[in-house]
This record gives sequence, C-alpha cells and structure tokens, in this order.
Amino acid sequence: DMPAENAGAPTRSGFFVDIISSQWQAQESSSCAAMWQSFPSVEGLPGWLKNPADSSGLSTSLPLHYLAAMLIQNGVVDASQCPGGGLDYYASANQCGMETAREAVTEWQNQFDDEIIRTSNETGIPSLLLKNIFAHESQLWPGIYHDVEEVGLGQLTEDGAEAALLWNPDFYTQFCPLVLYEDTCALGYGNLTQNQQATLRGALVKKANATCADCELGIDLTQANFSVEIFGETIVGNCAQVDRMLYNLTGASSGAVASHDDLWRYTLVNYNAGPGCLWNAMNRTWEAGDQLDWLHVAANLEGGCRAAVDYVLDISGGDTNPVTAFSTALPSPTPT
Repeated sequence: DMPAENAGAPTRSGFFVDIISSQWQAQESSSCAAMWQSFPSVEGLPGWLKNPADSSGLSTSLPLHYLAAMLIQNGVVDASQCPGGGLDYYASANQCGMETAREAVTEWQNQFDDEIIRTSNETGIPSLLLKNIFAHESQLWPGIYHDVEEVGLGQLTEDGAEAALLWNPDFYTQFCPLVLYEDTCALGYGNLTQNQQATLRGALVKKANATCADCELGIDLTQANFSVEIFGETIVGNCAQVDRMLYNLTGASSGAVASHDDLWRYTLVNYNAGPGCLWNAMNRTWEAGDQLDWLHVAANLEGGCRAAVDYVLDISGGDTNPVTAFSTALPSPTPT
C-alpha cells in the first residue's frame, strides 16, 4: 500500500525555469505542472492537453449514443418514427435514433464549453482534457449514469470526492464550511472523524449530481455548470496525489522522474482506476530498476486495473501506447 503520509510534500531543492505569472499573456500555466515541477517539452503540448482560446475550439460533434437515448427519453427528440422508438435499449440509441437526435446531441454536448474553459483557467486543468473526460465518463449527461454511486459529468464517486478533499487543500478550505462548522473544518480533512469525512464526501458527490426530479428534462443545468468546477478541482487533487506517490517512491520531484505527458496519463489512471492500482504499478516499476515512463508503469498494472490503459488511450485521442504486453499475465481461469 501507499505510504500513509498525508501532510504537505516536504520542501524540495532544485531549480526549474518557466513563467508562472498572472501577467503572462501566452498559454495559461498549469497548477499541476507547477506542483510536479514539470513543463511541456520544447515541441509543445499534444492536442489532448491543449487549451483553445475560446469555446469554438472545444466544439465537438461526437455520436454519443447514451446522450441521444437520454434526449429521446426526455422528449427533446421525437424518434417515434424509428424502430423501437429510436432505442436499442434504455441506455443507447439505435442508428435511426442517433441520426434523428444528431443535431440535438451536438448542441447539448457543447453547452458546457464556456464553463469548462473558465474552470480550466482557474485550475490549470487543460480544457480539452476535461471535456474528453466528461465525454468518456457520462457522454455529457450530468446526472446518474450507471448507478447512484457514480454521478455527474465526470461520474464522481466517494473515492473521487476523497481525492478532492484530501489532496486539494485549497478546495477543501472553500467547500468544507458549506457543510461543517468552520472550527471543525480548520482541523483539516485528515483530522476529521470518519463520520465527518463521510458527510463531506457525500455532500460533494451530491453537488456533482445535476439530477433534479422537478426540473425540465430531469436535469438542473445550473447545477451541471456549477459541477464543472468540482471536477476540475478533483483532477487537481489527483495531480497532487500522483505527485506525492512519486516523491514517496523516489525522493525526487515528479518532473525529475517522469515526463510531463506521462504525469497526465498517471493522473488519469489515478482518477479512473484509483491510487492503489497506480501505486502498485509504480512501485513494481521502481523496484525493477526501470524508468517510470508510461510503457513500464502501464505494463505493471495488475489485472483488475488494466482497463485504465484503454481509458487513457481514449482520453488522449490515441496518443498513448496501448501496452499489449503486460509484465504479469492475467490469471488463467480455474476449471470448475
């Protein structure tokens, strides 16, 4: 298991050269990059980590079958002329339903772009990365996707809420007083009782869920836009957790042992599969004396964690090695 130190990272020595200033007029600095002491290569950022200048650069027209199904079922799209009313089953539109809903699907998936850009500017999380996460996790339908344990645009879980509250202290300081007394919040998340921590996690998950029985379409769009910031801050928490793992493992800054792009990949693994999966893979890589790069770390993911490779491949738009040869084979089925 990962070492249990949850305090701020120890003071680190060394130098790096980049510009972190509110007066800098070029690309926004990344809070995660500053935390990692890691910056893009001279070739620049890959497409999936870029920040378009305005919402037009975020515009997509993805054929999102789940979103189409939700729009059909909530009366935004009339697909009654289609076989099955436009649905293959509850959570997916068929081809006719998808074609009928295409314009509405495009309009819906782009309505959060301004808020995504605002959140990106405030948190340093690349706007394209954030939107790609939303498209993968919820298909931009900001309610309940699989079950009540995964909610909102980024499908927040209680484990995800923990990452935001424990590893993003600035966000914790803002959010906690909305739920608990200020004197209690001043103790810090790690010093709260288990019940108080559970109360905070539950409150944050509830804030990320835009499902609303009394609202048109069953979705509170104001709440959905508000939740974009929650997910941005949650990704910051995941960045910080990745940073701590690498420091605990190597004693060096993240940027000294892993590339900028790979650090974002590890953040996605942490968000999707959890810190246990990532820590074990990193630890196995380090103990083997291998480089902490994507090929080695991903190859050391244990069987139940390997879906994170496809997740990163999807979010990065294919700009990630799929790692077809894992270090440890999956267990063979046992005959019954």
